Amino acid sequence: MIALTSVELTKLFRRPPLWLLLGAVGAALVLLAVAIALSAPPEAGERPSALELAVPFGILAGQVLAAIAGAALAQEYQWRTLPLWLARGVARGPLLLARFLATLPALLLVALVPVAVGLLLSLGRLEAALLASHLSLDGLALAVLAMAFGVLPYVALSLGLAVGTRAVAVPVGGVLLLALLVEPIVGQLAPRIGAYLPSSLSRTLLAGGGDGRLAAGLLIALYTAVLLAVAVAAFRRQDLTG
Repeated sequence: MIALTSVELTKLFRRPPLWLLLGAVGAALVLLAVAIALSAPPEAGERPSALELAVPFGILAGQVLAAIAGAALAQEYQWRTLPLWLARGVARGPLLLARFLATLPALLLVALVPVAVGLLLSLGRLEAALLASHLSLDGLALAVLAMAFGVLPYVALSLGLAVGTRAVAVPVGGVLLLALLVEPIVGQLAPRIGAYLPSSLSRTLLAGGGDGRLAAGLLIALYTAVLLAVAVAAFRRQDLTG
């Protein structure tokens, strides 16, 4: 399992999409911070700091990475590389779990990049930036972990969609449609239901405390476990000869 995860990790970090995503996130945060600074003079009122914007950027980047993970798996169906792995005696369950585990360091990285950029852009007024973002300096590390952990259900969903459809566009469209359209709409129309969706749970994990944070973490773990179990079960029964 360790060897499989190491191979999947190497594949992920050697491919351009991860590094393009990291560069895009950092550049977009810098451009947005500059645009806010230029469009709203200090006397116009309190402006969001780059550090305050880092959390939504980190969550969005994690969701995009989840979509990329599913797309990469779907591509392997088209390239016929999965049967080659299985021909070497690799079990299907560990192979899919290794792909999931390989995304964890990448998720931490895409959560860390906007926080690091936000810190650099806020150095002149770090205390005010921390206050505005409701984060302490010590809490930034926990925020990075929370951002990465909150995206895990999207990774499991993306892999499941890739297994179920073998189409590159489906995990990308499915994850981004859920995160950017379905969840916001449900949150507006049915707040009580929306509070239990992954995006709301991620925000609770970041901003909540005590029992609320614990419940959000447990629900995120449950979502992830169920979706991953479904993906593994479907992958084990799948015919890869056609």
